[in-house]
Amino acid sequence: MKKLMNKKEHLICLTSIAVLLIITSIFLLKDRELADIWALLSSTDLRFILLALLAMVLFFTFEARAIQILLKPLAGGRRFSVFYRYALIDFYFSAITPGCSGGQPSQMYFMHRDNIPVSSSSLALLAYNACCHISVLLIAAVTLSISGMGILESIGAFKYLLIFGVVAQSSLVAFYLIAIFNRRLAVTIVHTIVRLLAKLRIVKRREEALARIDMQIDDYRRGAAYIKRHPLLLLRTLLASSLNLLAFYSVPFWIFNAFGLSGFNFCDLIAAQVALTLCVESLPIPGGLGVTESGFLLIYGGIFGSKLVVPALLLTRGVNYYSGLLAGGIASAYSIKKKRAPLVLSASLVSCRGGRSNAAES
Repeated sequence: MKKLMNKKEHLICLTSIAVLLIITSIFLLKDRELADIWALLSSTDLRFILLALLAMVLFFTFEARAIQILLKPLAGGRRFSVFYRYALIDFYFSAITPGCSGGQPSQMYFMHRDNIPVSSSSLALLAYNACCHISVLLIAAVTLSISGMGILESIGAFKYLLIFGVVAQSSLVAFYLIAIFNRRLAVTIVHTIVRLLAKLRIVKRREEALARIDMQIDDYRRGAAYIKRHPLLLLRTLLASSLNLLAFYSVPFWIFNAFGLSGFNFCDLIAAQVALTLCVESLPIPGGLGVTESGFLLIYGGIFGSKLVVPALLLTRGVNYYSGLLAGGIASAYSIKKKRAPLVLSASLVSCRGGRSNAAES
């Protein structure tokens, strides 16, 4: 099991966040009076700010529920708060690493500390990730087709990032499903990519990399039988992940109402946020700092207006990024100090071969 990032790596990530935050703040506040921004922030309706924070609570709740659904055969006796902690950990490490790459490996690490085998946690998180990417594309297709297509005409060069985001999300969905349900094709694709990277000298130890990948795909295949026997499992996870994303995407809507604005409905604000997410999520920048703010100003400029768009950005990012970063950091610090949990066996786990925890097969 891969270890959590060490203190030096952690410090580098946090330092990168701090530097990007300073640069972004200088860019945002340049030629703007702090007193005017503070006056606008002070005039907001606190009730809607609290609803925005509640949306973030629901965001973590639905992710925790999805993970609980997928891991129930193995961790059925664990409290919901444990899965909520995993959701917070995912957000924290995703927020401080480029391309959100650190979230799920960190979840697997802490699940391993809680005696949830990597073979089971990797399958569960793979299935959850696939459902999330499907949900993003579904929400984007529905909201943009109903009320958000005008966004595409006003985002300028960001439309290329949007196209890249859609392609990246679609490719990930395809690979996740192939990895779970078609081992031969998954091996062929990955081996081809690794050999290409080896020729480009990006991958140094080709055979070792191929062996690790084959072992990981075998873990996915051992668990796929359980999902095939329980098709409703993925549907329930897809529902939870869709609600999870809708809660997150709704934050700008509540901020919009906090300023007492009108003229745009819930679907309009969701369409704008999903477009912004698709533009920046796949970029190798910790937390999407800088790019997210630039995209927000561009996409939401016509919604909030030039006077309110910066205060709206500060509130939105404060709720949907920095509040989660703080809560996730606390949950991660607690998890690091927490003692290893005893293994909790469910009835389905006991039936596994030789007592090995192939929860996804049980």
